Amino acid sequence: MSSGVSIDDKCVEAYQELKLKKTYRYAFFGLSADSKQVILVSTGTESDYQSFAGQFPQDECRYAVYDFEYTNTDGEARNKILFFLWTPEGAKVQRRMIATTAMDALRKKFVGIGTVIQASEAAAVSYDAVLARARTR
Repeated sequence: MSSGVSIDDKCVEAYQELKLKKTYRYAFFGLSADSKQVILVSTGTESDYQSFAGQFPQDECRYAVYDFEYTNTDGEARNKILFFLWTPEGAKVQRRMIATTAMDALRKKFVGIGTVIQASEAAAVSYDAVLARARTR
């Protein structure tokens, strides 16, 4: 289903900086005020997952990518680029619907995503929950 939402070029540029140059550890994206475009909201270099996860707002939808470093069950160091769709209950229903339908258009621009995490509450983006998802995919 097409959402009719366009993707700002700065979103793709930030993703490329994260993936190829390791300039950023994460990037957040959101819908523009008129819900017609996905825009870059912020980027960060902090390696602490908890401070990244704490930035998801309770009243607005977000997309995020995070370069997640972890140890697999065999004790080997790994990393995956995670893609998050955040649609909290506190966000307006129409914005949640638009964000969900626009997700595929954004993901298609981001080649190399390791795992997709769809969440609407903090427990779903907790370190332990994300680690379990990363290890199984």
